[in-house]
Amino acid sequence: MSNVSAEPVIFRDVLDDMLRTALSKGTLRCLLRHRPVNAVLDGDRVLAVGFENLQTGEQVMITAHYVLDATEEGDVLPLTAAAS
Repeated sequence: MSNVSAEPVIFRDVLDDMLRTALSKGTLRCLLRHRPVNAVLDGDRVLAVGFENLQTGEQVMITAHYVLDATEEGDVLPLTAAAS
């Protein structure tokens, strides 16, 4: 448990500041208002995750060397058919 608290907009501003360099260099891409809809696996390794834009319905597949599910409720896990 953390003793840190602030308005959500403050946390968003702090995160934006922390990510600004990577975003401007093109080494990081943030997909806001998207939800994961599928995953591509190689054995037990996640190679890519497909996301749906909640506003347009457009889908995009993101590949990565490392996939970290930082969603609040582990939204990617069920897409991998992993044992719970």
